Order: sequence, then C-alpha cells, then structure tokens
Amino acid sequence: MKTKNNENVLPRALQEVWEWKESVQRDMAGLDTRQMLARMHADADKVCVAYDLIRANPAKECRRVAESGASYGKTASV
Repeated sequence: MKTKNNENVLPRALQEVWEWKESVQRDMAGLDTRQMLARMHADADKVCVAYDLIRANPAKECRRVAESGASYGKTASV
C-alpha cells in the first residue's frame, strides 16, 4: 500500500510500542536482573488490582518446583 509522500511512515501502533520499550529500558537502567523482575512483578500486581484481575504467583510456583527435589534433564537408565 502506497501513501502520498509518506512511504516511510511507521504505523502509529509500532511507534507506541517502541516508545513504551524505551521508557521501560530507562526505568530499568542500573537494576540487576532480580531487581528488574521484582519491579515487573510489582507493576503487574498493580495492574491486576486496578482491573480486578486474578494473577497466578509465578515466584511461588517456581519455588515449589525448585523445592520438590525433582531432577530435570536426566535420562532414565534402561
């Protein structure tokens, strides 16, 4: 699809996504991975509360798997 004099114009949705990504990158600058994840989870919790959504607790689920003693990546001996 060609547009008049605007052949190189990006869709507005793509521009908004790029702006959002840059904003997140600025907000997370200087944080280590654990701090970034903690902030992302806190932000997600705020959104869930604001919109009355139910959110699973991924940290709790990961802990349960980690504490189960299951061994992953090993093949059964025949």
